[in-house]
Amino acid sequence: MKEKDYLLSELSDLRFKYDELVGKNHQISLEKDQIVNILVDLCGSNKEDKGNDQISCNTSAIIDLCFHIIKGQSGPYFRAFNVNVELFERIQCLLYVRDQGLILYEDMFKEEMLIRSYISKLSNELKVAFEEIVALKEERSSLLQDVE
Repeated sequence: MKEKDYLLSELSDLRFKYDELVGKNHQISLEKDQIVNILVDLCGSNKEDKGNDQISCNTSAIIDLCFHIIKGQSGPYFRAFNVNVELFERIQCLLYVRDQGLILYEDMFKEEMLIRSYISKLSNELKVAFEEIVALKEERSSLLQDVE
């Protein structure tokens, strides 16, 4: 019985962690999409020309393209805003870190799913064992009554 309570407690804890990871993963994904959309707009790229799937799937390439376009611009627009290359490189670095964080959360999510599956399997095995114990106790009490 203690083992069952322990497994149920672990399952509850894993469910909480899983829900937390899903929320963080969703938030990071939304932030990443927002940043990429801002960069694409800033560079003057048209998302419809390249296809939304290509943009969302190849974030690093989009970021690199945007920074190359920004660095290569020498027009009055960029001179007027005094584009700071160091600032853009810092943004690029932060975006890379954010992207790596998303990858890490995805890996953690997959691992949590495996653990959750394993705990569920153990829980089912525990239920079967508990039912067998109940059946054996009933059989034992029946046999004891027959002996008396």
